[in-house]
Amino acid sequence: MVHGGGIHVGAGSAVFDRAVLQPETHVGTGAVVGALTLIKGGTSVPPGTTVFGTPLVSDLEAASAAQLHEGNTYDKGVTGLVRQEDQAAVVKVRSLLNSSLWAVIWQDLAVLWCIWLLVGFPLVGMLMGLVYGALLLAPSTLAAAVAVLLGVPVVMACYTALQLVVAVVFKWTVIGSFHEGPEYGLGEFKWLLVNALVHAGAKPVLALVDSFAVTRWFYVAMGAKVDAGAAI
Repeated sequence: MVHGGGIHVGAGSAVFDRAVLQPETHVGTGAVVGALTLIKGGTSVPPGTTVFGTPLVSDLEAASAAQLHEGNTYDKGVTGLVRQEDQAAVVKVRSLLNSSLWAVIWQDLAVLWCIWLLVGFPLVGMLMGLVYGALLLAPSTLAAAVAVLLGVPVVMACYTALQLVVAVVFKWTVIGSFHEGPEYGLGEFKWLLVNALVHAGAKPVLALVDSFAVTRWFYVAMGAKVDAGAAI
């Protein structure tokens, strides 16, 4: 999940499933952001660095003004987010809503319902319309069956394009650029939730298409900068 608004994913880097990058985040060349890891806005992940943690990490505050260092691996341990190569550099972790597990559960439930609302119902409706139109207009049952077989790929292609375009338009017209981040007025959890809902319709489509070019186009259209060779 990549939020639009000043995000740069460097070449050769990898952003894993359900990782969250907030606005003004820079992921350096060859860096890895693990699953279920949330990188706060304004954070720069140096090249070659691996950052991961479960549950969600909503805040990164380096003790004694220590920064994430190039080429190191950070893991959420007992003391928080600790740089494994230098245990003296301890990063404090503040959990989302003091209950990251519940935050993930509520977001997943909301996204699941939105997938049915934004994906299931429209797709079923379009396919039912195709079948009904074929039966109504075709001169015979055989002709109707042929029309349905030929029409399904067309409907799926139109539906795929429609979902991606609607998500992009909705994001920019209703939500904006997300430059405000958690101070958008909805609170940090609601801010993340709204962004998850925007992606609910597009996520199944992107998974179905399974094309990096399409996925890259979508996130670039949402406001992120994705270099060639990055894995999203």
